[in-house]
Amino acid sequence: MKKGTYKLNSGSGKTERQGASPSFSHAGAEKMRSLAWAAGVTAFLFVLLSLRWDFYFDLNDDVCMKDILSGIYTGTPSSRNIQMLYPISLVISVLYRVFTGFDVYGAVLLLLQAFSFALILFRTLEVLRERGIVLWMRVLTAMSVLIPFGVLVLWHSVYVQYSVTCAFLCSAAAFLFITMKLPEEDSYGYTRHFIGACMPSLILLAVSFALRSEMTLLMLPLVLSAALFRYIQVTAGARSGLKERAGRIFCREGLLSILAVLLLLAAVFACEAAADAAACSSPEWREFRAMFDARTELYDYDGAPPVADFDENIEYYEASGITKSVTELFNTYNYGLDSTIDSGTVKAAAAVTSKVSTQRLSLRDAGWNFRNSLVSPDYAPYNILVCAAYLLILLTALSECIHRSYKQKNLLIVYGARSELVRTIVSLVFLFFVRSALWMYIFVGGRYPERITHSLFLVEFTVLSGILIIRGVRYTSADGKSVEWSIDVFAAQLILISAAILLLPSQVKKADTEKASREYVNAPYEELLSYCAEHPDNFYFVDTYSTVRFSEKMFAAYGFDSMESALTDSGKAYVIIAQDRSMDWLTDWYSENRGEEVTLTRTDTVGESFYVYEVTAER
Repeated sequence: MKKGTYKLNSGSGKTERQGASPSFSHAGAEKMRSLAWAAGVTAFLFVLLSLRWDFYFDLNDDVCMKDILSGIYTGTPSSRNIQMLYPISLVISVLYRVFTGFDVYGAVLLLLQAFSFALILFRTLEVLRERGIVLWMRVLTAMSVLIPFGVLVLWHSVYVQYSVTCAFLCSAAAFLFITMKLPEEDSYGYTRHFIGACMPSLILLAVSFALRSEMTLLMLPLVLSAALFRYIQVTAGARSGLKERAGRIFCREGLLSILAVLLLLAAVFACEAAADAAACSSPEWREFRAMFDARTELYDYDGAPPVADFDENIEYYEASGITKSVTELFNTYNYGLDSTIDSGTVKAAAAVTSKVSTQRLSLRDAGWNFRNSLVSPDYAPYNILVCAAYLLILLTALSECIHRSYKQKNLLIVYGARSELVRTIVSLVFLFFVRSALWMYIFVGGRYPERITHSLFLVEFTVLSGILIIRGVRYTSADGKSVEWSIDVFAAQLILISAAILLLPSQVKKADTEKASREYVNAPYEELLSYCAEHPDNFYFVDTYSTVRFSEKMFAAYGFDSMESALTDSGKAYVIIAQDRSMDWLTDWYSENRGEEVTLTRTDTVGESFYVYEVTAER
């Protein structure tokens, strides 16, 4: 091969003939056409979502992150945030300064989702176009990706949160990995071109890691599995001998290139983490981060609140210096009342709860949950489409093997078909092993909310979709002519499309139900916000669980030294609580921790849902 040139392998086991591909200008125009279609379809779908449901923040976490970044609490946009790393929070805060009054954070999440979706669709169209697949099969294949993927993400595209947005990015990274063009093994500058082929996926992973590092690391094994499958398929695709294939796969250049990509990814992650650590190195931010991590351990992992019962675990609490009234603050999520509570206190409460918690599962119970995740309707439509994809890929490989072996005199073709069947089975088994390990990890840990389980399903399905597409183009010619599609893959795609369409109404109904529920729940909260706006000279502390189901969460600092002193000394601070909730936690805390008896006087009623109380200390 001439110096300075290299060949790209599409994975078909054949090298494209020189002069067979269209001119550069024509190819560029075709690529732009694919890009325009992908972007247009994606924009159309997101416009439909906005017209039918509008967009909501799914969790209070996202609302809190938005408020921090936009400067709701401090008056100016903050470049540091909870959960996400400093590089991306810095960018968003700068955008808030530029686009004043605009919800930049929400727009960023939606744009990342839309970009990931469009990128998957664009790559699908390009892979088929480059192989000369006829137009109607490109459309069908795009639909086999678009419709099932759309069904899986419909709810999370309306009720948006940063964790699932990471799943969008990781799904796109996995899809680009499994459909990337890798250089021929003996090409000049192999490692450089190998890294170049991986670079789009690495960029997506870098953005995902900055947005939510823990979620990215959880899904990373699935993403890297896609890259491994592609490397093995391209490297060994054209070799007939097992020994020769193994030699190609484990060749020095290939392994060094893989190592280089992994080191580059690790370096990017390390740089992002280091930048975040440096930005949040002040004692105040270190304490805040430590307290937030302790809060996560207390409330998210062990089924609290409530924390472990005080009377039943009094020896543990007393050893940690935690009083009964403090446990009640933890139970009601109002521990902001006590300014002496720090990260050590929260960690101690979490440690006590962990000692008596039954939230973490045994391997046996985790295994039972794992089995349910595959067959239970509670996980539909995710488990249905994923299991269908596994089965269809296996059946297409088996059918292809039978078809190419039937009355075939060319033993090389027979051997190649059987080898391909074995490789497909091994790939599916390996992928299932990786996903099983991840699922068992979250089940044993006792924390598996939908935002985690749905994300794992989404990335796994995207990898399987890529495998199916690559199977379809594997045996097509590359002479620049339109060619037919594998009939087996064609049938599999029709089944996937049909299954997704049948599952779509349930997802639409789920989104409709959630919208109606949020409108009903948010109505009294909107009334509460209006009441607070009508009394701008007062400050209102809101009981956390009185508003936890709402789309917004009130919390601010108006120059008060502490919440407890503001309530009794400022003369203009009040407590708002839902009418069906008790205020005993508040009076008990003042009595036990400040030695003060306080009187609660109801000063107002907001609609039919909330009471407003004034707190007076009897001194």
